[in-house]
Amino acid sequence: MGRLVAAFLVTLALAGCARTEYVIEGSQELVTLANLRPNARGVISSINGWRGTTILPVCTPVRIERISEREVRFVATGTNRRYRYILHRSSGLPIEEHVNRYFGGSCPNVQALPQADQQGIQTGRPMPGMTRQGVIIAAGYPPDHVTPTLDAPTYTYWGDSGQVQVSFNGNVVTNVAAVPGRAGYRGPRVIVR
Repeated sequence: MGRLVAAFLVTLALAGCARTEYVIEGSQELVTLANLRPNARGVISSINGWRGTTILPVCTPVRIERISEREVRFVATGTNRRYRYILHRSSGLPIEEHVNRYFGGSCPNVQALPQADQQGIQTGRPMPGMTRQGVIIAAGYPPDHVTPTLDAPTYTYWGDSGQVQVSFNGNVVTNVAAVPGRAGYRGPRVIVR
């Protein structure tokens, strides 16, 4: 009986160390449901920082190759470029929710959105006049540890020079501003000649 308990405990310990792998059925082609921001190495962080990134546009055809507890590996099928979407340690949302937010079977109907949304989606930046839906497609979902609900009056992102707050009045963006004194904010630049 002692050996059975010991074997059971070893099995539990090994099971606790194992990483969860998800099964991907078929090789269904999906599309990105929002702009994603990979760095030069193809790494995309779930906090959606803008610094040092390019835009992988909404509606990019992709094929997911692997999903684990903290990472999604996928290929943009048009270019065969590989990407890694990494779940930041601050996120409290499970990887399944991130997959459902950013990958789907059909593109969002961007043409049906207001002009401000279309412009922001094209540039990958939130701007006044956009709707919440437009902001999410343009810049991705705000990091859940600083914006725990999508109904919040302000979304917080990490922009080129630090923290950026996108303020809403109801469903419409009223202001987009860098937050002074927050991670990397440099304030106004003064050039003396």
